[in-house]
Amino acid sequence: MRPLALLVAATALGARAPVALGQSTHLLALESASPATTPDPVSALALQGWAGLWVNPAADPRATGALAGLERNGFGGVRTLLAQAAFRAGPRWSVAVAQSTVGDLFDPDLLAQDPTLNELRATALTAAADAAVGLGESLGMSAGLRLDRDELLGKNRQAWIARMGGAAELPLGVRLGGTMERAVGGNAGAKGTGRIRAALARSWSRGPLVATLGAGAEAGGVWRATKDYRAASASFAVELARTLTLGASLGRERDLYSARDWAGRSAFWVGVGARRVRVQLRVASQPGEAGSVLGAAAAITR
Repeated sequence: MRPLALLVAATALGARAPVALGQSTHLLALESASPATTPDPVSALALQGWAGLWVNPAADPRATGALAGLERNGFGGVRTLLAQAAFRAGPRWSVAVAQSTVGDLFDPDLLAQDPTLNELRATALTAAADAAVGLGESLGMSAGLRLDRDELLGKNRQAWIARMGGAAELPLGVRLGGTMERAVGGNAGAKGTGRIRAALARSWSRGPLVATLGAGAEAGGVWRATKDYRAASASFAVELARTLTLGASLGRERDLYSARDWAGRSAFWVGVGARRVRVQLRVASQPGEAGSVLGAAAAITR
């Protein structure tokens, strides 16, 4: 059995792991996944456009369009597909779906001995729908519901997550964004007290250059096993003539995957835009032994 399969199997059997019984590390990782158009899942909470829409639908309640993204983890062959659509039907609605799959769970020799292992899968799915409204020019609010599903070696779990978001324009051009999430039903694990995220962002422009700095923090967890989770990150991006974007982010989080209390993470991205279309590539390092992630995404703005 491959190394990642050993981890998945241990979690499925209820071995000592940093997750609640019945919920895999796979699903926990998918909860914080984001398309390559999002610089960082925490520091992007206050960013407008596709940079912040995935993590906070209230960040830009007037944005509409669609995006699609793909990620691949260098450790274990985890593949993640992400898609989002934003449209107006009364309020501005945002529908987002992400699914990740672990490939090559078992060695070929083991599959030859027991072909029934081919029927076992390790997949996780999240699907969310949020309604957002803009209150004047400086305030946005959103509310929605997310479904989490986890299929882990024949065991299936699901949960419903209620979430709210907000964003506001502060003096001196500073933007504030934040979200709250809490499990309200399902059987994916023991419920926690909820998760809170908040971030600030500020942009400066000089001729064709626009520089944006974001910083945010996260505390708590949707599940009881992650109630002590903490994270903080900062990102910086430079955009040239609304065409080329270069950026990087650095952060630290309370590591739930190894013996260390805290672990660092980083990401670097480059994006190219033309009129209403934007394509972005992102390389991110993950904490512990999770490896690096290469992601690509394309977005169309209406």
